[in-house]
Amino acid sequence: MWIRSRRGGPHGPAQGGRADARAERGSTLLAASACLLVVAGIAVAVARVAHDDIVDVESRPAPRTAQAVVDDALNQAWATVTHDGMDALRARLARERHTPGTARSAVEVEDSAPSPSSTHKSVNIVSIAACAKDGEVVATALVVRGARLPAVPRLGVFADRSIEIGRNARVSSYDSRLGARSHQNGARGHIRSNGTISLAHGAVVQGDATPGPMRNVTLGGNAHVSGRTAASERGFTIAAKDPHAAPHAVDKRVGVDERRSLAPGSHAWQVFTVEAGGELKITGPATITVATLHLAPGATVRADTTKGPVRFRVRDNLAIDTNARLVSANGRTGEFEIRVEGRDAVVTLGVGADLGARLFAPQADIELGEGARLFGSVVGRRLRLAERAEIHVDEALLDSPSAPGPVIWKIVERRDLSPTEARTLAPAAYAAACGSRD
Repeated sequence: MWIRSRRGGPHGPAQGGRADARAERGSTLLAASACLLVVAGIAVAVARVAHDDIVDVESRPAPRTAQAVVDDALNQAWATVTHDGMDALRARLARERHTPGTARSAVEVEDSAPSPSSTHKSVNIVSIAACAKDGEVVATALVVRGARLPAVPRLGVFADRSIEIGRNARVSSYDSRLGARSHQNGARGHIRSNGTISLAHGAVVQGDATPGPMRNVTLGGNAHVSGRTAASERGFTIAAKDPHAAPHAVDKRVGVDERRSLAPGSHAWQVFTVEAGGELKITGPATITVATLHLAPGATVRADTTKGPVRFRVRDNLAIDTNARLVSANGRTGEFEIRVEGRDAVVTLGVGADLGARLFAPQADIELGEGARLFGSVVGRRLRLAERAEIHVDEALLDSPSAPGPVIWKIVERRDLSPTEARTLAPAAYAAACGSRD
């Protein structure tokens, strides 16, 4: 662009320079404004396209291969077997039956003949998927073998590493069949450990105190064990399952002083919290799977087992704070079970806390705070009772038949199948995923 001089010169006379300059500046401003509008319009269009692309990408999952679908289905099936057993997987598959040709993938369980060299039961878990785009059929079989462990005897109090009973703390028994928490001074409060057992000043055990092989029972001043204190001849092992997979990512919360109820069924959350003063009633049959269970001070959770059992499965930690209560509504602990499955988990009962259940936490350290009370039974790695804490073993649990030992499943083989093999080995799953194709 030419630059005009107000004083004239080689570019022309100075007369009319101001008017021309104003006119040119006006033209320049109009041109610049037009350019800005065009650029803004392009930017808006680009932004819209980019936004649309982002939304579209987020809303549409990436395409997955048939093999990925098969592997996911097998992983879910195997998780069910390891945590809930083969019968639970069969029941789940029975509920998920599909109309032929309508399922993206399907799983079938088939018993196989036992190996000549083993009497253990073998099972084929077959996962089949059909790729809609090109008709590809993918099938994979897991061959798993199960062995049942010996029956688990009923234990009142057991800790693998050690048991420490604090000053004036107490272990005894009661019989829930005679009424909720009646006669709490029974003599069947037996305790057992593979390690040492120690009682501080004034502590009492109404029953046997059995330490591990070559271990002993240490008694402080005025401490008393009413039964035997001889060491066991051999250690005792309890098979612990691996922690379950991460539950649903959503947290569950009962607010401060809030009153809530939980219906029968299966429920899963990440962190389950009952805030201070909150109350929750759980109606069985119910299974609650969580990563962490926390009862704040003064909170109450009651399990109504009249129509079926209530079970908590806790992956990590259990915390029952000061004066909080986690109990069976009718005082009977046989149908209220809390399993803490995490390795190196921690279970804590705060000052004056109250737990009434079968607590099974074989890999956890368990601590009862001052004046805390536990009614039922407890299995842990380490157990410590603070001053004036109490454990009352439910004699009804001791008298019930020993539970059959768990079946431990292991993967023997993973192999891919041809469509013909899949149809022969798992016809129902093949029909569900592939329909009537040849």
